[in-house]
Amino acid sequence: MVVSIRLTVKGFDKVMARVQNFKRIIPIAGKSGVMEYADMLIRRMQMIINGEMRYPEQSTGELVGGFYTEGDETGISIYNSAPHAKWVDKGAPPHMISGKRGNKLAWERYGQWNTAWVVSHPGIANPMRFSERAVEETKYAIKEIMRNKINQMMR
Repeated sequence: MVVSIRLTVKGFDKVMARVQNFKRIIPIAGKSGVMEYADMLIRRMQMIINGEMRYPEQSTGELVGGFYTEGDETGISIYNSAPHAKWVDKGAPPHMISGKRGNKLAWERYGQWNTAWVVSHPGIANPMRFSERAVEETKYAIKEIMRNKINQMMR
């Protein structure tokens, strides 16, 4: 299960049509600007996750460390490879959980170890919504980043 966010440079073709003499500058600045913004978004999502983790001592780091990007000069996608990323971000209905490869599940609660073949998970009614929140909190930064990248390339 993968959570993804797609960032695209809107109107890229229109910009390129207007600035024929900058054809080499715009794609490079666009790609590096979008990459810089993607890195900012990933850092913000990691901060949200770390700040709201309910049981940090039980964290494997898979969610925070699972971010990666793919893309080109017209856009980039941010993914998270943690199998539970979508549920933590968007929520999940109540569901059953069973052990892998025929093993029992085991967990510690109040200092006592418990085991079971299957448990009923209550679901995630209050998801973190870390992807939406990170985009909302950083959406104005992309204009400034792109402006700076283009200015750097034109020097």
